[in-house]
Amino acid sequence: MTATAATKAASVRAVRERWHNVSKKIITRHDGDENLTLDDLATKYFDHLFEVRRIKGSNTETLPSRHKQYLNHLQPRIGHTLVIDCSTGMLNEALHSIIEPDGSMVSVADKCRSILVGMFQYAASHNIVQHNPAENIPTVGYQAPRPQIWSDTALHNIRLALRHWESNPPVKTVPIADVFDMTLATACRISEVLGMQWEDIYLPDEEHQPGIVYVQKAVVRRTGVSNYLGDPKNSKKKRLSLPVYAVNILKRRKADCAGKGLVFVNRKGNPYARDNLYRAAQRAFSLARQELGLDVPDRLPFHTSRRTSLTEIAEVYGIEAASQQGGHSSVRVTERHYIQRDEMKVIDFSSALEKFGKTAK
Repeated sequence: MTATAATKAASVRAVRERWHNVSKKIITRHDGDENLTLDDLATKYFDHLFEVRRIKGSNTETLPSRHKQYLNHLQPRIGHTLVIDCSTGMLNEALHSIIEPDGSMVSVADKCRSILVGMFQYAASHNIVQHNPAENIPTVGYQAPRPQIWSDTALHNIRLALRHWESNPPVKTVPIADVFDMTLATACRISEVLGMQWEDIYLPDEEHQPGIVYVQKAVVRRTGVSNYLGDPKNSKKKRLSLPVYAVNILKRRKADCAGKGLVFVNRKGNPYARDNLYRAAQRAFSLARQELGLDVPDRLPFHTSRRTSLTEIAEVYGIEAASQQGGHSSVRVTERHYIQRDEMKVIDFSSALEKFGKTAK
């Protein structure tokens, strides 16, 4: 292998660079897979994921969505490229070609990067390649949108609308107002609130005292079963203190039931399906706009309640406390997706620096 340049040092660098490019293809190559295209690899990868999904019985929308993103954005650009010819630079260029001139589609490009990393990790684990070129792709410049939280006015209007709907005939069987309040009281996911069980809740006999809930179950969706009682997201279990108003809600509900099993059950004794709650909220908001003239949203995203509560905890106790309450894998997840920070808020630690003023006199 040879290379020429203006100086000896430049020639050495040129030879090393050529060898680096060739060696990456050498260690990537695997016997029998020289003609494997990225499309072929994608077929193997997604077939594997869909089979795992079938065996586990999960019915999440993430996998079909990622498959569509590959078909819509990666396949037209690099689908026919040989796997052994895929370099970090080439894959990076393909991702940046997804981004529009106005900066839109950045989030799609970021998700496609994750798809490529997963595909080549699969290839490496099955000895299709010995090197994962996608691992070194720089993170696409994606910024999570500013988290939306409920304002005090929005909370007041939503609660008024939900209770107004429940108080109107006919008798309602969906306790939408209590479910909404419990999402705010715990900052739990809606699946975790619906999975709360009386056996995991401590309610004090004394008034104006906090309670405790052990969150260890969640109502999740699985193939053929829309409201299956399973583990929380990432199997994260947690014990949370309950504010007094949540204790009062639970005491009222416990007095009207056997006090066993799930806190929120339908007439058949089964967990509520989330879709039923969303439909109930839509009917409640429609009625509130007509009869009360309230400014309420068209639908009720329960996750906004979670963001609202975690933001409040972060403001009072700090970001680490909010991350613990939310059951996140890292503080970065909480800060990036859940906490709405006031960037103009005054940072006040002046009392700690006051002592330095004593020497200025």
